[in-house]
Amino acid sequence: MKISVIIPTYQSGRFLEEALVSIQNQSRLPDELVISDDGSTDNTHNIVERFAQSVTFPVFFLNHKPSGITDNYLHALEQATGDVVIVGDHDDVWLKHRIQSIEEFFNQSPEVVVVSCDSAVVDAELLSLGKTVRSGVKKSTRLSKRINEGDDFLLFLRGRLPLLAHSLAFRSILKETLLKHPKHIPAWYFEEWVSCVGVCNGKLGFIRDALTLYRQHNTQTTKASRGVTGDDMAVATSKYSSRIEKMEYCKSLISFHKEIAGSTQRMVNYKRNMLEDYIIFLKLRDGFKGGSKVKSIYLAFKMLLTRKYHYFAQGCISFGLDIGIIFSSASKVRI
Repeated sequence: MKISVIIPTYQSGRFLEEALVSIQNQSRLPDELVISDDGSTDNTHNIVERFAQSVTFPVFFLNHKPSGITDNYLHALEQATGDVVIVGDHDDVWLKHRIQSIEEFFNQSPEVVVVSCDSAVVDAELLSLGKTVRSGVKKSTRLSKRINEGDDFLLFLRGRLPLLAHSLAFRSILKETLLKHPKHIPAWYFEEWVSCVGVCNGKLGFIRDALTLYRQHNTQTTKASRGVTGDDMAVATSKYSSRIEKMEYCKSLISFHKEIAGSTQRMVNYKRNMLEDYIIFLKLRDGFKGGSKVKSIYLAFKMLLTRKYHYFAQGCISFGLDIGIIFSSASKVRI
């Protein structure tokens, strides 16, 4: 199995060297490292050049005009040639067995096309903040069981797959589709895009162990001031129009792949049908904000009795929130 590591950089001189050294110290080295730089003006390039001279695996540095974080990931992916691509951040530190653990997981789970893992949250000086991104071992273990042994596609529709870019790894069979990232759909960030493509084409996997030190500092793009949970993802998907547009596009992503273990026409049909039902569910809920109260209440109770709220949201909690929206005509919805 050839393994590529991709890292997007931008003004990364402060932390990049530590990140690169942690890759150099892996128990299983990568077969190549691709770094895509979004127009840095600091010493990022010099750090990469020095590092490339000190390691036995090839290091490729791509420097281009600023294009945004998602395109920066995709620039790196375009040059990656591995069977598996592991994503890293310029400011994080990898624990020694990260690559080895991911490789073993893929070898043991041929049906899995995208893998995520937990991360230990640390401060700018790598001192532990006493928590993980998944809010601890118990929750991480529970999440791994739900994803690895349960219906990951249904979890995806419910918004219960809080995947962060720095934790991802995926098979190169997804590369061609991933590079076709739809520019016309706003705010479809890299981590969400990868999870959508992965779950529509195969199965997702989750490693419960923290394999990365996820550094928190005042210049990073995303933070983990608290554990990421399903509730957080629910809030993030509360803009129905955006969510519906993305789910409509996902219809074109679902397809049968004979190269992926477990991919069958039956599974393809299941995902398409579930996606259609979910889109209808979202459109109905979106209509509660300004529609007829009588009709909205009728539809809400109908979806409760047919367990749509339980399949696609948080059950009676979401139903109660919708009833409140219907009577108050509030515009802000939490799903």
